[in-house]
Amino acid sequence: MITRMSSAQLQNAGLRAITDAQTRLASLQQQVATGKKLQSAADDPNAAVQLLELRSELSLMQTHQENMTLVNAALSQEESVISSVNDALNRARELSIQGRNEILAQSDREAIATEMDGLREQLLSLANSTNFNGESIFAGSRTDAPAYSEEGVFQGDDLVREINIARAVTIKLGHTGTDVFERGEGEPNVFQIIANLAEALRLPAEEGSERLDVMQANSIALDASIDQIASLRTSIGTRMTLLDDQLALNDGLTFELTKTMSNLEDLDMPSAISELNLKMVTLQAAQQTFVKTQSMTLFDYL
Repeated sequence: MITRMSSAQLQNAGLRAITDAQTRLASLQQQVATGKKLQSAADDPNAAVQLLELRSELSLMQTHQENMTLVNAALSQEESVISSVNDALNRARELSIQGRNEILAQSDREAIATEMDGLREQLLSLANSTNFNGESIFAGSRTDAPAYSEEGVFQGDDLVREINIARAVTIKLGHTGTDVFERGEGEPNVFQIIANLAEALRLPAEEGSERLDVMQANSIALDASIDQIASLRTSIGTRMTLLDDQLALNDGLTFELTKTMSNLEDLDMPSAISELNLKMVTLQAAQQTFVKTQSMTLFDYL
């Protein structure tokens, strides 16, 4: 059976061919212009769903990256401050050893006591260090006020902010004054220890025995504080190592996520340009064919 097509049917078929070719060409031109093969979810629903999930995961990892930058800055500042605290305490130990020398004149002990006073003020200043936001770094959650009063009394609390650096992985931003400058309930803190040493150095010569007893007791306490600082620095180092490891892991996962997203949505430009040229030729052919069929009549077939 021979199927016959009217002129109108031939014309409509030609128009559909041109319209389809124009639609495919426009879609491909848009892909080439943006460099993305997915222009809408309808282009590939499965890939679109995967991309949404991957973008959500990447956003979370970027948040973790920002958190790690914050933690790194906080721990780096704290390590620097505690290093200065350690230097001050070691200098106080040197002075306490000098001050126990019985041949020293009272004026010499007074000079040592004066330097002790300066070390106490230096330590108070370090204890009240603030971050770039003006927050006290050793005050726990009470960051809007100095961690210590002028008398060397702790005014903060023991609540240290914890921050997520990965799924189910948190890290503390630092330590409190209790961790750094206090020795335990009923024990003098470092400010009181140094004040006691300075006071003992100022005792008159006839109270030499009492001076030595006080200095001996407080020198032992000072050594314990120095050991406490050493342990604290180890703790900071451990946290920074964990942070470095997580940063490296996060970088690797981010790379893999980005690569997977690129495979799903990025256009293979050389292939796309080749296909674009082919579709332009196809459209031109369809247009030329349509023009020719429009000019034909029945007599062209006789």
